[in-house]
Amino acid sequence: MNLTLEIKDLRKQNDEKDKKIQALENRLADLEQYTRLNDLIITGLDVKPRTYARAVVPDVEPNEKDLESVEQQVQGRNLKGTNVYINEHLTKKNADIAKQARLLRKQNKIQATWTSNCRVFIKLNGIPELAKVLWIKDINELDTYST
Repeated sequence: MNLTLEIKDLRKQNDEKDKKIQALENRLADLEQYTRLNDLIITGLDVKPRTYARAVVPDVEPNEKDLESVEQQVQGRNLKGTNVYINEHLTKKNADIAKQARLLRKQNKIQATWTSNCRVFIKLNGIPELAKVLWIKDINELDTYST
C-alpha cells in the first residue's frame, strides 16, 4: 500500500517537473526571439563589392547606431516590382509555425497569416470583418485548423 502511494507521489513530481521544463523551454524560446526583434532578413539584393557601395548609394551614410549587424542570407515579403524580400528574423520554432500557417493559407483552411514583432498570427475563415485573429504560440495549435 505504501509503495503505491510513493509511486503516485513520484509520478506527480515527475509531471510537475515536466511542466516546469516546458515553461523554461518556452521562456528560453521567447528570450531567443526577443534578441532577434530588431533583426530583418533582406534577400534578393544584388551583391556589389564594398568598393562600389559609395558609388551605388552616394547619399546614404550608414549609421552604426541604426545597425547592430549585417549578414548575407539567402530568400517573404516582396517589395513590389522587385525581387527583394524583407522578413523578420524568426527563431526556428516561430519559422516552423509561420511555414505551417502559410501552408494552411494555401489550402484555404485559414483566411490569412502574417508575422508582427516576431509573432505569428492567423485570421480564421469567415466574414472578413468578423473573422477571429489568433496569436499562435505553438505549432500544435495549428492542428485544429488542418483538418
